[in-house]
Formats: sequence, C-alpha cells, structure tokens
Amino acid sequence: MRNLTNPVKIAFFLFSKITIFSSILLFQIFGFDEEYIFLEKNIAIALFLLNFFIVGTTTSYANTVVVRKLPIGHSLIALHINIALIICFLLLVLSVILQNINYVFISCCLLCMLATKQLSQIKKNENNVILASFFDALFYYFIAFSFLFMFLFDDFLSSLIIFVIFFVAYIFVQNFKRISSISPLKKANFREFYSFAIKSLNITFICSLFILAPRALVDFYVENNSQEEFFLTLRILFSLVLIWQFFDIKYYSKRITLSTKRAVSIGILIFFAVLITGILLLSIFNYLSLVSDQYIIFGAIYVSGWIASAYFEFFIVREKKSLILNISILVMIFALFLASIYSSLPMINILMISLLLFPFLMLCALLYKPKF
Repeated sequence: MRNLTNPVKIAFFLFSKITIFSSILLFQIFGFDEEYIFLEKNIAIALFLLNFFIVGTTTSYANTVVVRKLPIGHSLIALHINIALIICFLLLVLSVILQNINYVFISCCLLCMLATKQLSQIKKNENNVILASFFDALFYYFIAFSFLFMFLFDDFLSSLIIFVIFFVAYIFVQNFKRISSISPLKKANFREFYSFAIKSLNITFICSLFILAPRALVDFYVENNSQEEFFLTLRILFSLVLIWQFFDIKYYSKRITLSTKRAVSIGILIFFAVLITGILLLSIFNYLSLVSDQYIIFGAIYVSGWIASAYFEFFIVREKKSLILNISILVMIFALFLASIYSSLPMINILMISLLLFPFLMLCALLYKPKF
C-alpha cells in the first residue's frame, strides 16, 4: 500500500476515493435533499459507532500478522468480525421490528463497514492498493447502486439492505472457514491480541469523536433549513482529505520514521496549508454562488483539524503520549462546557474552538517532556 507509484494503482485509488466523495452527493445534485441530509448524519453516526465494534482489532491484526509474523491473527480477526456481524445483524432485525428508519440504516452501515474494514486491512497488509481501495469504497458503491434503484423503484433503503446482506453473508462464511482452518485458539492469543487492540483504540476513539461529532450532532447547532448548506460545504472540503490521503499513503514509510521534532514542524505546516487552502477553495465556490459564506471559516478549521489530527495520531501512539493528551482534552472539554453555560457564544463557535484546539493539544502532548 505504501508504494503507490503505478499509474493504474493511482487511477484506481483516486476513483475509489472519488466514489466515497460523490456517491452521497448524487442525492443532493438530483434534488433529494432530505435523503442527502439523512445520509450525511447517519453515516457519521455509524462511522463513530464502528469504533466500538472494531475495538482496535484491525490495527492489532496488522501488528500480529505483519510485524510479529503470526498467522493466528487471521483467525482472531475473523472471529472478532463474525461476532460483531452477528450483533449488528440482530440490531438490524430489532430496528426493522421497531420500524425506525434511522436505526435500520445505521445497523446496515455497521454490517457493511465491519466486513469492508476487515477486507481492506487484509489487502493493505498485502500491499494490494487496488483491492484495499476497492473495499474501502465498497459501501459507497452500494450507496450509488441503491441510488439507481431509487430512480427505478422509488426505494433506496430496501435495495441497500439486500446488497449488504448478501455481501455480509458471504464474508461471514469465509471468516468461518478462516477460523476453522487454523490451529485452536489459546487464551494467551486473545490476551495479546486484545491488549494491543485496546491501546490503539484510545487515540482512534478520541480522533473519531472530534472529527465525526460535528456531522453526527448537527441538529444541536445548525438549523434544519441550513443543514444541507452545512453538509455541502464539508463535502466540498473532503476533496482536500482525498489529496492528503493520497500523499499520506505515498510517503507513509518516510512519515512514520520522522523524528518528533521534525514531525511537529511538518504537522504545523500541514495545518496552516490546509486551513488557507480550505478558505480559498470555499471562497471560490462562494464567488461562483455554489455555496454561501456562512460556514467558510468553520469548514476550513474542521478539515484542517481533521487532517492535522490524522497526521499526529501515529506519533501520539509511538511516543506514548496518550495519557497526557487525554488529560488535556478533559480539561478542554470542562472549560468549553463552562463556556457554553456562562457565555453567550453560539454552540457552533464553541465547537469551532474545540476543533481548533484539538490538533494544538496533540502537538503540545508530543512536545511535552516530563522533568522526572
């Protein structure tokens, strides 16, 4: 995955990322505004909840198979994913019984994302760029196909559920074969596997909270009639994330070997480069009357914080600075909570401050050197 130099691989990588970007946007372009807002909010919720089902196991799987060269990792990840798939399927059935369309869609997202996350990690471990990119985007291919079915049969969710159920059933069977084909699992295998998984979960959970919460909790700080404009602004800025992901994969092996001092310097440059580019990009769209200027600053801060925190995440884990970061974040949350109660600042401004402070706190955690 790191040697992204072949033109075909680059093209397929970009096509997969563009699919992730554009499949949801189809609903907005063709006037399905309510469905577009529905998708943006609930996919963000599903991506956040996915952390609780994955529990850092994909990272632990990579460590077990790639770093430690232990084939038992294939069996462990397969078992974990299958258990999670069973739980999510039961949640889907319960959601259908309750006739809650939001819960049905979120459960369907979780089912598919669990399977694609596993397959994508397997192919990344094998340095298979094409298939890794394909599995990363597979759920969004399903979204695009379901969009076509909505035109034909005026039914989006049913077709999506059918696609997902057939795909997940196949993955479940393949995982069962992986589990039964490897020597019996021992208690020590589980202990080592989940010990590493829990360590990586902490920082991933924190980053997901700050990146996904603004989209998942949009009802609390953006009026209903402005939500489409809000999501469209963030969707445009997602193009900068695609560019970042391309260069991150291309230069991954160099990035992870950087010294902390060098990494911090580059991280600061990335943050301000993305911030300025985001403002300029949205200003151009505003000049063309494609978006309003209402969320330009918020959107630019959001995407620069997203990319900077993704950049710093590895170094926080490598330098074992998770504890100091957690303490800093708790202090920040408490201070912002008091600000929301005793100040007249709008909630969106408080959220913008938190998005600005989060990568700054990661930077400070990296630079912090205890004197004892």
